[in-house]
Amino acid sequence: MNSLEAIGRKARKHRKQLNLGSMREIARTLQISVNDISEIERGIFTGSILNVERYLSYIGLELTAVESKTPTLDDLEAIFREDDD
Repeated sequence: MNSLEAIGRKARKHRKQLNLGSMREIARTLQISVNDISEIERGIFTGSILNVERYLSYIGLELTAVESKTPTLDDLEAIFREDDD
């Protein structure tokens, strides 16, 4: 799973757990499209990072950057196992 997918999964889970409303309601409040929210949650959004940041902030999350780490052998094996599935 890439970073965008991880962000999207976390956002969707958080929105649903907190009962923050539908994507349509949130989109109307934030003045962004429902499609943008859908793409953010699916990890395929390629639009403005400002929209991602606004959405995450609205649902109580924040976008941060962390230093990447070199994958371990276990990490690599897990990645390649996912490809085989």
